[in-house]
Amino acid sequence: MQVYVSLKYCRVLRYCIHGVKRFCVRYDLDFKKLAHGELPVEEFENTGEAMALQVAELARRVADGR
Repeated sequence: MQVYVSLKYCRVLRYCIHGVKRFCVRYDLDFKKLAHGELPVEEFENTGEAMALQVAELARRVADGR
């Protein structure tokens, strides 16, 4: 099952949206896909950044129904 990261997960973790936009630019991630919940979780995980790993973990927990 493919898991996607959504901007709503960043909001749940109380991340600043402007910071998330800068993060996407820094790592060449598609912010529009993130905003629409269409960014594969692996793209966030591949950055290795703690913030991204927390968002990815949340996305995976939600997808698993936890």
